Amino acid sequence: MKKISIRHLLNQCVELLFPRYCLLCQDKLFAFEPHLCTHCLAKLPYITNPFSLNNDTEMRLRGRFPFTKAESLLYFDKGGDSQRLIHAIKYQGAKEAATYFGKISGQLLASNACFQTIDLIIPVPMQEDKRRKRGYNQSEHLANGIAEMLHSRVETNCLRKIRATDSQTHHKRNERWENVKNSFLVDYPERLAGKHILLVDDVLTTGATMDACAQVLLTIPGIQISVFTLALAEN
Repeated sequence: MKKISIRHLLNQCVELLFPRYCLLCQDKLFAFEPHLCTHCLAKLPYITNPFSLNNDTEMRLRGRFPFTKAESLLYFDKGGDSQRLIHAIKYQGAKEAATYFGKISGQLLASNACFQTIDLIIPVPMQEDKRRKRGYNQSEHLANGIAEMLHSRVETNCLRKIRATDSQTHHKRNERWENVKNSFLVDYPERLAGKHILLVDDVLTTGATMDACAQVLLTIPGIQISVFTLALAEN
């Protein structure tokens, strides 16, 4: 007779007493499904040309600031699954899902030689009052998952948001740069000098936020910037 471990029995009791549900379809999850059911995870709108020269993410940022490499995992389908996923991560407390998708993304990035040279990972910061109100920065949790797969370190003390801004979704394309201009500041620049950093955010739309971060970081001698976002929105 096969012996059943106490841990296995405890896990079964937890699943019975506290069932988990898919963030998208609300079906009950099996033990091996962390946040999404297998079906919903498989049908997310993944970007199909990772690491290709002039991929869609790179084309979105091209001409804004010098960068080494830029990638995204998903297309942001408005009203679709990826929007609902990111909404759950940002506004419904699903920060563990951000870490999980960070690990998935980190596995992808680790297969590319460019990202193997990353020294530090910097999540795009939130203004402190907004972060306190939400309780977490989803980009930081995303960065933590990536860092685990890249065997790198997340740095949250060097880039700071010093001015509250409206949500970028409230602004037209030509207003977004003005909304975030002069809203970021670098502390301890000596920690970043000569480093290859990975800037991480949840969604890339026009690139205005990444641009505002990059402009202050590029004042540091020898810095090299790459970019990753969980999703790429329609331009």
